[in-house]
Amino acid sequence: MSKDIFSSTFTDVIDHEGQWELNVNIGKECIQGGNSLNSQSYDISSTSTLGTIEQEPPEDIPLHVDGLNMNGFQIVDMAANTYSSNYKVGLQYLPTQREEMARVKGGKFNIMVAGRQGSGKTTFLNSLFKTNLQLHTSPKQTFNICLKKYNFVEESVNLEVTCIDTPGFGDSLDNRYCWMHLVNFIDNQFESYLHQMEQPHRMKANDIRVHCCIYFLSNATLNSPLSPLDIESMKELSKRVNLLPVISKADLYTEDELNLLKQKVRESIIKEEISVCEFVEDHLVKKCILSMTPHAIIGANHEKKLPDGDSILLRKYPWGQIEIENKSHCDFAALRDVLISQNMLELIQSTEANYYLFRASYLTKRFERAVSLLTKFLKKHSDNGLVQFVVYNQSKPTAIGETVEETDLFKAQQLELQRKFNSDIQLQESRFKDWKRQLTERQSVLNSDLENCHFQLMKLQQQVKRMEEENELAYNTPVSKGAGLILAGFSERPPSSRSPQLSVSSEDDYYDNEMS
Repeated sequence: MSKDIFSSTFTDVIDHEGQWELNVNIGKECIQGGNSLNSQSYDISSTSTLGTIEQEPPEDIPLHVDGLNMNGFQIVDMAANTYSSNYKVGLQYLPTQREEMARVKGGKFNIMVAGRQGSGKTTFLNSLFKTNLQLHTSPKQTFNICLKKYNFVEESVNLEVTCIDTPGFGDSLDNRYCWMHLVNFIDNQFESYLHQMEQPHRMKANDIRVHCCIYFLSNATLNSPLSPLDIESMKELSKRVNLLPVISKADLYTEDELNLLKQKVRESIIKEEISVCEFVEDHLVKKCILSMTPHAIIGANHEKKLPDGDSILLRKYPWGQIEIENKSHCDFAALRDVLISQNMLELIQSTEANYYLFRASYLTKRFERAVSLLTKFLKKHSDNGLVQFVVYNQSKPTAIGETVEETDLFKAQQLELQRKFNSDIQLQESRFKDWKRQLTERQSVLNSDLENCHFQLMKLQQQVKRMEEENELAYNTPVSKGAGLILAGFSERPPSSRSPQLSVSSEDDYYDNEMS
């Protein structure tokens, strides 16, 4: 580059993702200084207005200073050098180049279908792409998540579609927190993509961030348009992904019933504060989608070829057929326009914006945890390398543990265990109270029996005392002469002729016999 042909003016030096960038305005003035662009250590192309510096700028170059000469370069305001000319340099071909790049590169679209088994999720995807997608070979008895990737080509435009099916969703006897598997999957894809973007080689990153979730309302009735499972699931999903509720198997309702059911579903969505396409930034697009929500769709089971080579999707019955792409029959065509024809890029860009919010929150929390952990362990051992190594090894499991504790499933299980623990405590306290009451009643009965026994004992003691006094009085009374002879005569009789008498060996035995 000749320094008498071009002059370059630096407008800003900023730090962008670890690299220094310089905005360069190339004019047709001569460089008044002594150094040219090639004499600097910066990688700046003469055909571009943006250069990248692989190393930090010299300390003698002040940043963000206007109107100063630095080694022959003059800093000017970029807005003051905006030119418009009738001479065509090819800027009008930039959209065409961009379109060609997008055509060659193709696109990626990740769609999740959620709903009970038999609600028509697979049939809907087959109808959406006019093909036969085998998402899973056999029905699953337990809830899991199935991913299948397909590559579609239409007029040289490549589209890689990832279909995320949820067989077994809501089919268990206990459906509490079954929606947490969907929520965790969406959050894990954000976290996985974040970790992949932190790696040195990011060209082959596996991006499965969900751009849209179609939730199938298969059991909607006029009396109960949304079940408790539908309400809780859509509430949590709408916080993380663009949610689109649809009424599947709309051929089960009459036209009047279907219109009334749509109205009741809209009222329930508003009442339960469920967001539809929450992250779409274009208000007009969002308003248009909300006006058609929920879409009433019918799955096709037959494809009919037309004379012009095109085909239409039908659902045949013994008494007739339905063209699912006919807007007067169902809302399938309108839903396909929302997903593919009109708003696919809007859904992808809104997911990207939502990801950046997640990324900022995640990195902020990780930084705060790291600072707290380092401050705690290195406060007294800042120069101890062994302690730093221990902190490094402990930081990862600690961060993982704190991440697990922040999940909704962990909090729900914690609350469930807390309720169970409180219930067990109340049950044990109730049992202890019953035992105490029974023991108190038993103690009262025993105390009453003891009092009765004590009363009987006192009564017997009084009788014994009275009898002892009478006996003592009898022994101390003088016996007359006749009574003495009679007693002597009784004593002289032989034992065989005597009347039966008690043999009293002692005074105690006598009293015992008297008592008996």
